[in-house]
Amino acid sequence: EKGKIPNERLIKEAVYLKSLSHPSIPIIYDIEEDERYFYIIEEYVQGESLKSMLNRQKHFSMEEIIEYGIQLCDIVDYLHNQKPYPIVHGDITPTNIMIKNRKIKLIDFGNSITITGKEQKMDIYGTPDFMIPEGTEEMVCNVKADIYSVCAVINSMCQQEWGKKEQGISLKRGKLKKVIEKGLGQKQRDGYQKIAELKDELMD
Repeated sequence: EKGKIPNERLIKEAVYLKSLSHPSIPIIYDIEEDERYFYIIEEYVQGESLKSMLNRQKHFSMEEIIEYGIQLCDIVDYLHNQKPYPIVHGDITPTNIMIKNRKIKLIDFGNSITITGKEQKMDIYGTPDFMIPEGTEEMVCNVKADIYSVCAVINSMCQQEWGKKEQGISLKRGKLKKVIEKGLGQKQRDGYQKIAELKDELMD
């Protein structure tokens, strides 16, 4: 919505978004506007949202949880390593993750911002359950905001899995639980500083 964010910054960030090229990010075709809003026109993505899967209580195996977590890390790592400035998605949630044939796509870049050295306050970004909790010193939109959201998404997939008794996964469960706890910890200075660190632990 216009007025919440300076129009000049929105236009500049739209240019960055249109330059993105990643198989798991929809193509941004154009940016339109009317008197009140800016609109991002992006590629239609087929599949089912992770939110829909969670609503129908789809059981995710440990392998799926880790596989999707790694794919998500790859996408976020691509965004965070954009030049000259990192791009923060700002709203990584099950609603904005589409899955088809065990491949994910991250959609809805309406909240994304380019970090140019000046962090943005989080009060106008994100979905509460997947944002760094209010009151922490990291309540700003920086790369760690996305890292927290990725861990929250992984945690949401575990809600069905923890109750299952499958052979040979108790060790994986314990390690994954520690990864999630580290990523969701209140003291973000002790958490993951880069998305690549989270990916490395998931790969392990």
